[in-house]
Amino acid sequence: MEISEKTVTIPFGNGFVPRDYQWKVWQARGRGARFILKCWPRRAGKDLDAWNMLIAESQKRVGQYWYCFPTGALGRKILWEGFDNAGKPFLDYIPKSEVVSKNSTEMKIKMRNGSIIIVTGVDLIDKSAVGTNGIGYVFSEYSLMNPQAWKFINPIVSMNGGFAIFTYTPRGKNHGWTLLKTFKELAKSNPEYYVSHLTANDIAKSNPEIYPKSFLRSKRKEIAMENKGDDSLFFQEYHTNFDVAVSEAIYGNQLKILEDQNRYKSLSGIMTDNTIVAMDIGRSDKFVATFYQIRQGKILLIDMFAESFGDPERHAKMIASKGYNLKHIVFPHDAKHKKYGSTTVVSLFRKYLPPHLNSTIEVNPKISKIWVGIDIVKDNFPYLCIDKHNCSEMMDQLKQYRKKYNKSTGTFGDEPEHKEPSHYADSLREGMRFIASRYGHLLNTDDVVYNEKKTKVVDDSMRKIYKERLNTLRLQIK
Repeated sequence: MEISEKTVTIPFGNGFVPRDYQWKVWQARGRGARFILKCWPRRAGKDLDAWNMLIAESQKRVGQYWYCFPTGALGRKILWEGFDNAGKPFLDYIPKSEVVSKNSTEMKIKMRNGSIIIVTGVDLIDKSAVGTNGIGYVFSEYSLMNPQAWKFINPIVSMNGGFAIFTYTPRGKNHGWTLLKTFKELAKSNPEYYVSHLTANDIAKSNPEIYPKSFLRSKRKEIAMENKGDDSLFFQEYHTNFDVAVSEAIYGNQLKILEDQNRYKSLSGIMTDNTIVAMDIGRSDKFVATFYQIRQGKILLIDMFAESFGDPERHAKMIASKGYNLKHIVFPHDAKHKKYGSTTVVSLFRKYLPPHLNSTIEVNPKISKIWVGIDIVKDNFPYLCIDKHNCSEMMDQLKQYRKKYNKSTGTFGDEPEHKEPSHYADSLREGMRFIASRYGHLLNTDDVVYNEKKTKVVDDSMRKIYKERLNTLRLQIK
């Protein structure tokens, strides 16, 4: 790849010329930046720019190059079958003469020089990318994807001298915000890191045709009308503002208050005794276990464990290996009936847990609607503290736990979305339900309610409702 001051020439020439703000990223890559973050507004050409950089890099060093989306379906829609603003298919940026073969099922292109370009989703990453030795990775819409994907890939590119590019628009202060802060700090002293965080106004200074003032005014008005006068989404999408809460996030407000009150931090005073572990049991998807202790009227979420697939024997041994003295092991209601072969999950855990733990097995009763359990979690959030060191993955996933989107109406419904974050939220719900019922008397006596200004309010009527709800959901321990 030949780099000059004003243009980028890919060896076979494909017509792509980066804009000036995009060009700065190409320059950084040319200087040796390996970990690149682009937090840009909508319409800034994030994917077109990153796609052409991946193509160019594939001609410099033979190897595998991965373009990753939150899901494989999204990758197919946006890139594999997608077009740029001029109507040119993304795939046509690779001339047909340079393509040896193209596998539409696997979204894989084999190049004439031997390199392979793969379009995928992080929902498939553990099945398709782990164990490979990819040279370059693009994580498109990183703020919407499972951050575990980068944890899988990081060791690969760190060892083989490869690179990773992250492109996204903010989605609240989730893992995208954390990565931006981390990369900005590392970029101060390490040229291998590069960050480009731009707003529509930043780009319009040199490229006014992309964001005319009339367009921005119209878009802000349109968003406000669609959201009952709330234009905060405009500042997220076009001014890359991370302070905008994700409106459909189920625990969004509670998590923001938790962080504002410094209850998401490295917790001190954690001991091994009197620990409670609660689980969401997945056979074909995710298993999540969360560990709690009650100290000084607070619920401490001290640790967690998550794994795709697995079996009760492995899960029981992993939980025991944490080293906590488990007082209670809490299962969801269906654990008494869910079987591996002819044996229930509860029975298998009894079999494989070390006998010295002397834990009591608890099974939460079934509730009529999931929102009853969610309300109990929200009621007890003021008592919750989360360990930042052990539970950062949990925090990231809870921020992504949101209501299900209805494509036909274009609105978010009442039911939670059943995706990766739901398994983490389900484990939290099982733990909080059990603690509220069994140990509610140990929590702070005043029920804490927050008004719109996020100030503490003691509300007798809310306290009464809360106590009534607990009484109706009192656990029946078998």
